[in-house]
Amino acid sequence: MAFLTGRERTVLGVAVAALAANAILTFGNLHGLVAVQGDVTRSHQVLAELARLEGTLRSAEAAQRTFLATEGRASLASLEAATTVLGIRLDRISELVRDDQDQTGRLTLLGRAARRHLEDLGEEARLFTADRHAGVRPGTVALGEAPGARSVRSALEAVEDAERRSLSSRESRAFRRRFTAVFSAIVSTLLGLCLVVVAFLLLRRELEADADAAAALEQANSSLREADRRKDEFVVSLAHELRNPLGAMRSAVELLSAAEAVPDEKSPERRAISRSILARQLSHLTRLVEDLLDLSRITTRRVVLRKEAVSLAEVVEAAIEATDPAVSARRHVLSVRLPGEPVVVEGDPVRLAQVLSNLLTNATKYAPPGGRIDVTVAADEAEAVVRVTDDGIGLAPEDLERVFGLFEQGAVRTDAEEGLGVGLALSRRLAQLHGGSLTASSPGPGKGSTFTLRLPRAAAPHRPAAAPAEAPPAVSPRRVLLVEDNADAACALAEVLSLQGHDVHVAADGPNGVDSARRLLPDAVVLDLGLPGIDGYEVARRLRSDPALAGTLLIALSGWAGREERSRAIDAGIDHHLVKPVPASRIAELLATATTRPRT
Repeated sequence: MAFLTGRERTVLGVAVAALAANAILTFGNLHGLVAVQGDVTRSHQVLAELARLEGTLRSAEAAQRTFLATEGRASLASLEAATTVLGIRLDRISELVRDDQDQTGRLTLLGRAARRHLEDLGEEARLFTADRHAGVRPGTVALGEAPGARSVRSALEAVEDAERRSLSSRESRAFRRRFTAVFSAIVSTLLGLCLVVVAFLLLRRELEADADAAAALEQANSSLREADRRKDEFVVSLAHELRNPLGAMRSAVELLSAAEAVPDEKSPERRAISRSILARQLSHLTRLVEDLLDLSRITTRRVVLRKEAVSLAEVVEAAIEATDPAVSARRHVLSVRLPGEPVVVEGDPVRLAQVLSNLLTNATKYAPPGGRIDVTVAADEAEAVVRVTDDGIGLAPEDLERVFGLFEQGAVRTDAEEGLGVGLALSRRLAQLHGGSLTASSPGPGKGSTFTLRLPRAAAPHRPAAAPAEAPPAVSPRRVLLVEDNADAACALAEVLSLQGHDVHVAADGPNGVDSARRLLPDAVVLDLGLPGIDGYEVARRLRSDPALAGTLLIALSGWAGREERSRAIDAGIDHHLVKPVPASRIAELLATATTRPRT
């Protein structure tokens, strides 16, 4: 395994410090979150150092194995040096976990086991040398199966498991340290994702490096420099993309405050303008988060496609509906050409609509106001083709592939440009997951661009006649218990649900949430998973164990969208797991399914 050099560690440390300084300067009111994020970073460093320590032990074992296999003709210098390197690794980890007494104790046990294992390896080598001098040919030792090796592995796994649990806990605390109702959670998520993405790229490069090959080492160094460049560009782009909507939102809040402080005949108009600005900018920030989350899922191969036979006409319609506000705002002329017969592909309709939405969004950015955007669907026997063409700034030949790279925005920037440069990269990877492709073409700068999506065709599904639509059930007010430790978020959601006619009660922590539920017997409980006292999972388990609350609808709100979190929610008895930010309309839809208790 290749190790980071001192210079590379310095560069990495400077980069992390620069990211932290930028976060402090940009979001001065998030000091607590930055502190917790530092703990997260230290956990990542501990895990990386543990991986290097394991590599040191494996190198020592390999050195002894080589010594035994060559009957003493090979040098034991690597084995002798491993003890010194081991001490350095342990000192580094000890410094990182000095505030964690339990982890320090585990690390002490690991150090003892590792040093004992190295001593055993040296002793076996010395015995081998003595036997060889005595004319005895000893047998082969299975090093990896020795009790000392198993003790080291067990101790190492104990430290790693504890650190991963600590990392999970620290990341959960980071999401609970939000100071605002809406965009603070989004900002903290973005910062966390930045660190995760950077750490993932560096660790992947490090794990894939080959220490014994000079060419591989040079390639790894080149990858490091490229990753640093892209990271720096991403940090600058992230700061820019956050400042723009946050600045607009701040101005909208100030306008709203002014309208409330000095009411006049224009106050209703000013309030409407403020709400419109806040809604648009919040939608933009949400899209940034979703793009980063989707990129992370695809990069780590955790994205799941829900494939079915879907008509491309329906996909195009959904994409146009999603991007209509952007098209209308810039007065673009949008034309759609579909073939006479249905074109069906096997795919995830949501993800395919996401691909086309990204292509249409990209076209709106770079086409001039009042410009033209053409969407064409064609097909032959083997594949379906969707082309999105604009009359915008175009692309140079060298940019035709570069625009699909992570955090790339093309060679020409405009004032209309927004986003982190992940949309096209995400779209191409989604197309590849569907067995298709996404390419770009352009006559040249200033002459527009065409993005071509190719997908394998599927047979048209047989659709039975639609059953008569049933009348929607009447919705009656529900008694709702909202368990949320963020006062602003709880107040805002409670007011919205109250305006919908529901009887809303609020609890600020887990124990009060359980007590309030047993006292109120609500029809539904909406709870945050990251609660003080006891978390939302434990709250759900206690409510489900109470026969009086067995039929209560449980809706969880979480900043985590992973498969593990959803599985934990199901195991705890939660009916619905929603990822923040959650529209109030979605909660209202779920509340309509709750069973109304008789009122006494």
